[in-house]
Amino acid sequence: RNMGLYVDAQVPCTQGLRERVAATLAALLSGIQPRLTEDGTGATYMLRDTANRCNLAAFKPKDEEAFAPQNPRGYVGKENSIGLRHGVLSTQQAAREVAAYLLDHDKFAGVPETTLVHGKHPKFVPVGGKVVWKIGAFQAFIEAKDTAGNFAPQVFSVTDIHRIGILDVRIINLDRNDGNLLVRAGRTGSSKYELVPIDHGLSLPDRIEVSTEEIAWMSWPQAQKPFGERELTYIRTLNGQRDANLLAKCLGVRRDCLRLLEVTTKLLQIGAEHGLTLHEIGTIMYREDTGCDEVPQKPSKLEQVVSSCLDAALAVAGEGPAANPVSATLSGLDM
Repeated sequence: RNMGLYVDAQVPCTQGLRERVAATLAALLSGIQPRLTEDGTGATYMLRDTANRCNLAAFKPKDEEAFAPQNPRGYVGKENSIGLRHGVLSTQQAAREVAAYLLDHDKFAGVPETTLVHGKHPKFVPVGGKVVWKIGAFQAFIEAKDTAGNFAPQVFSVTDIHRIGILDVRIINLDRNDGNLLVRAGRTGSSKYELVPIDHGLSLPDRIEVSTEEIAWMSWPQAQKPFGERELTYIRTLNGQRDANLLAKCLGVRRDCLRLLEVTTKLLQIGAEHGLTLHEIGTIMYREDTGCDEVPQKPSKLEQVVSSCLDAALAVAGEGPAANPVSATLSGLDM
């Protein structure tokens, strides 16, 4: 049989999402074909229901990502090569889509249900001329009115911005543009609109190289409001080490990336404990936009702290340039 779809046994998956996978498979077997979206740098296939009336899910095969071997849009590269952004290697975005959902404890930010699946279909890019099994992210499709870029940011609730921002800080989202925020009708009555965060493939990098201009909410007024009590409680209960262990076990995310997840979780907790707003935490973590491509951005405050800690560790271990002579960064520390 040249088509199929099943959930990866190593990755958690809700019963509801399993049923959606089964419904999608039934549609594929009945002759409903995946539809490759027109936009994007990587491949996203919309998977529909058996009546071909609505989308059920989006499937993103990891070997068809930007700068992956089978990319259908001309952005072809080797597996685990430099991807769309430094810090996230090609073919590793699918795992990060799943990771964002796994880290969104209690669906706090509202990331759509996502898991890792194995899929096979003639519509997917063949490998060596053959239809093969592909691994990728499977995410429940969300019906939305539009994306946030077509609305004035003032119409969104402070709660939505804070909860999405908390997630973005933790996972070091490199690409929170307003097109990655879906807008749907509010379901609680407290707000006319509700934001749904999507597209988390460019997150959990091995370096912190992101500027304020790449994070939409950094320029929104809600980010400068104090955290509410529910958000503060949620932040206090986060455990960076436990989250890192989860992603290492289920998705095999590299330790370099997980170490930064622990760092940014701790930054978030310290900042919230000291009364900092989401925006103020962002100014510590993100590089300041210079407004000119010819002017290089300076490392953020958090990058400088991480660099200082590495210098200190190297000095103690007696390795690297920090050992002899003592580096300029280390000599400036109060030790």
